[in-house]
Formats: sequence, structure tokens, C-alpha cells
Amino acid sequence: MDPNYGMLNCNKLSEYCLAWRSGLRQIWILPNMFCSDYLSVVSGTLEALRNVLYKFKTYLLLTLVRYTMKCRHFLNFITTCHSSDSELIRSVIKHAIFCARVQSPVGHNYVLCYET
Repeated sequence: MDPNYGMLNCNKLSEYCLAWRSGLRQIWILPNMFCSDYLSVVSGTLEALRNVLYKFKTYLLLTLVRYTMKCRHFLNFITTCHSSDSELIRSVIKHAIFCARVQSPVGHNYVLCYET
């Protein structure tokens, strides 16, 4: 997979498509209100744009799956620590989750994983 996909987000992809269509309209001296769907068909870029969007959607899906797996591993770690035999480990995890959520990386990650 192209490493540049990691630098894209939905807004950047939309900006790119908008700039592409605007450039085609200027080159071919078409009105601004010319339908984008027709523009893609006439220019022959419909398949290219579909390919880019498909790859981008696939990248987003894989990123979501990786994120979900990382959250699952992290929550398993929290559960293991919470049920530890050591009172110190249990109290540190409880403090990180319930008292110091914003200041603690553990508490912050816990909140992020439960928001998704």
C-alpha cells in the first residue's frame, strides 16, 4: 500500500477531488455549475477516482481494525492489572482510571477505547 495514504484524511481527499474538478472546468472552459458526475465521465477520470476512493476506504477500514485490536489488547492488560495479586498494581490502575484520567496515559487510553 502506498505510504502516502497515511497522510490523507477525508477532508484532504475531498479538497483534492474539488481542486481536480475545478482545474478541469478551467481548462475546458466549462461553467462552475457543470455536474461533477458528468465531468468525471467526460474526462475519463471516473474509474481513477473510484480506485482512489476504494483504496482510501480500504485503508480506513484496516486502520479501524488495527485500532480496535490495540484497544482490545490494552483493555485485556487493564483487566489483568485490575485482577492482579499485587495491591500496589491494583491501586495504581484504579487511580489511573478513576482519578487521574486526563493526566494519566493509562486513564486517557482507557477513555479513548471506551468512546469507540
